[in-house]
Amino acid sequence: ITDLSTDFDGNLWITTGGTTAQANLHVRRRDGTFRSFPAISQTNIEQVVPDDNGFLWLRLQAGSGLLVFDPQTNRSRFLTTLTGEGGLPTNSVRS
Repeated sequence: ITDLSTDFDGNLWITTGGTTAQANLHVRRRDGTFRSFPAISQTNIEQVVPDDNGFLWLRLQAGSGLLVFDPQTNRSRFLTTLTGEGGLPTNSVRS
């Protein structure tokens, strides 16, 4: 387990690390059920931050930028310094 965080609805979001391309984002819902998200297979997730709109902001290892994930649609988007990918001032996101 690399990080734990709860959202507004009381769900527990869990990130795990590893060396294989497997699901590294999981949720334990308030009713006790678990779900994994195979669409998120990055092995370098350091922090998960749920926002009030239901999106998950995943801080990746230094120099890798951010990944924003919508668990409702299973869609994600990288945010980096590259044009068309958010235009961050730096890929080293600390918090």
